[in-house]
Amino acid sequence: MQPNLKVASGTISAAVEGKPGCQVAFTIARASNIICKAVTTVKGHDGDAVVPFDVENIQLWYPHRYGEQPLYEVTATLLFDGKALHSTSRKIGFRNVELVQKEDAIGKSFFFRVNDVDTFCGGANWIPADSFTPAISPERYHQWLQLMIEGNQTMVRVWGGGIYEEDVFYDVCDELGILVWQDFMFACGNYPAFPDFCKSIEGEAISNLRRIRHHPSLVILAGNNEDYQIQEQCGLTYDYDDKDPQSWLKSDFPARYIYEKVRANNHYSSFTLSLT
Repeated sequence: MQPNLKVASGTISAAVEGKPGCQVAFTIARASNIICKAVTTVKGHDGDAVVPFDVENIQLWYPHRYGEQPLYEVTATLLFDGKALHSTSRKIGFRNVELVQKEDAIGKSFFFRVNDVDTFCGGANWIPADSFTPAISPERYHQWLQLMIEGNQTMVRVWGGGIYEEDVFYDVCDELGILVWQDFMFACGNYPAFPDFCKSIEGEAISNLRRIRHHPSLVILAGNNEDYQIQEQCGLTYDYDDKDPQSWLKSDFPARYIYEKVRANNHYSSFTLSLT
């Protein structure tokens, strides 16, 4: 039996560009049932609109085979002089996810605990479904991902040699209850790490995290595909005990700086939650 959550509490925020004195009205709803609403004033021409929320009896989102996949809609509406200027919505799900890494007799565990339930993450890699992405219709995305459900697969890994997938891909994973392991787009190489390139990487990461961060199916972000294997295979420098990022840039494996230092801070969570 899928349990209810007594209370979900946290904050919702929206970045606003516009006139001073604008307001943002937020709602959280499931179907036509609005379970939370709040209005706040934006200070200055540009800024963040932030509101707290507390909602009772939230239905938790689960991977398929472990429970249901209830989705809620968060809507932010920009207001000026009482008139709606713009509105945007995102579908979300409420869930707790923990990557469990505990020392054991042979090393360290690596598994996911979703809503306090240990989850078996058998699944498959996802490579781009076509060389021309617009050729893949939403219906085809759904058909391909539905095959995972029929094959009793719980997790799909977006391979680091491909692309950050279309919005519909993550939407379908939310709807079907397929957990997403998301690689960043690095694969089988030793990448440079000069400042302009790192800045470009950070911008790409921020852009994509802002786009996909609200999906309940997204449970882990991984740095690359097999790049550390390339380091081992080619005998490139990697000293685990060396914690000085500047020294990595001077080595023959500068890509370590990208994976272990470059960060897109504060861009993963679209809103913060405390689930009790």
